[in-house]
Amino acid sequence: MAHCSLTVAVFESGENDQDVVAQGIQAILLEDPMREVTWLDLPCGPAVCGVTFRKLLVDGAYTKSGQDEELVMGQIQVHVPFSSGPYTAVFTLDTASVEQWDEFSQAVAGIVGSVEFPSPAGAEGQSD
Repeated sequence: MAHCSLTVAVFESGENDQDVVAQGIQAILLEDPMREVTWLDLPCGPAVCGVTFRKLLVDGAYTKSGQDEELVMGQIQVHVPFSSGPYTAVFTLDTASVEQWDEFSQAVAGIVGSVEFPSPAGAEGQSD
């Protein structure tokens, strides 16, 4: 049995240019040497993906064996700047079921690959 948590959050970035937002996020994420950072070209625009694995030591008082045990946690976080305004969506998947990492990665890829931003109200039929 595998478990994961998927959260989606949106924050105001204060910048309308998707590339500028994505470049800033990429620079921040690259500050952590333990994080693998990848630029993504999604159908909805640029995005940045950060992947981390962390090892935790679980006290034997909380394990089945009664011995201290190592637990590996994985996280995928994808930052997707909106094309329709100064906002960024953040998709975060956390799991201790790293044996199913490939399946979880594919699921996140499918989710972020399907992201679409609606045209701003009243923009239909307008030209520049």
